[in-house]
Amino acid sequence: MAEDTTSHDAFLERMKNFVAEDPSPRNPRVSTQSSPADRIEAQYQADGHKTWGYVIYRTTYEDEAAWTEFMRRLRFWAADNMEFFNGQDVLNKMTWTVFDDKESFDDANVATIRHHFRNWAETAVQREQQQPGQVDGTPVGMGRSPRYRYCVQVDAEALKSAITCLTLSIR
Repeated sequence: MAEDTTSHDAFLERMKNFVAEDPSPRNPRVSTQSSPADRIEAQYQADGHKTWGYVIYRTTYEDEAAWTEFMRRLRFWAADNMEFFNGQDVLNKMTWTVFDDKESFDDANVATIRHHFRNWAETAVQREQQQPGQVDGTPVGMGRSPRYRYCVQVDAEALKSAITCLTLSIR
């Protein structure tokens, strides 16, 4: 038994001084490519953007408590993940855009959401990413940002699945 403790202690001691290959500036024990914070930051900087984040469409309104819990857990997961990778600065630049309008989106189909999202993205990139001093009319492009290319649609089935899955993973 003492041998197991000794080898475990030796491992922990080695890990204290471990530096990954291509170390993250946020945590040298993790490589830049393994750090979501580093990858996200590199992408929004490459695109010339000042913010990033997810666009979520709520298309179910049957269970307000489940929706509230879903959003709470989603925000917790994002914060917890960024904390682990020492990426609070990246999290501070995150924008959550949630389309939560029952009259417009209750039971909306994929085509409706896609149409709305594409229209929103065309103008949102300019509103959100225009840099101070960029008054010459130079357009800001979508770049490779998932924010303007993809959205998340949460319908009743997805909400139930996410709450069930997240509950199982937390336990």
